[in-house]
Amino acid sequence: MVERRVLQRASGSPFLLHGEFAFQTKNLVLLGMEYINCGDFLQLLQRNGRLDIPSARFYAAELVCGIQDLHSMGIVH
Repeated sequence: MVERRVLQRASGSPFLLHGEFAFQTKNLVLLGMEYINCGDFLQLLQRNGRLDIPSARFYAAELVCGIQDLHSMGIVH
């Protein structure tokens, strides 16, 4: 439930993945995330190998902006 609340509060940030839905079965809690067709960061690294400096700076800046958004909402990650 904590993750669901975090996803709801962070839904306005352009730097964070958004939750689309959540439901619970007897044994599981499932969170549905928005679809990103380019894949995750690990897939990017596997596909392209090592990042060049400008790309690494870009992704680091995106990460910092996402964490700053969480912190501005009182969420510590």
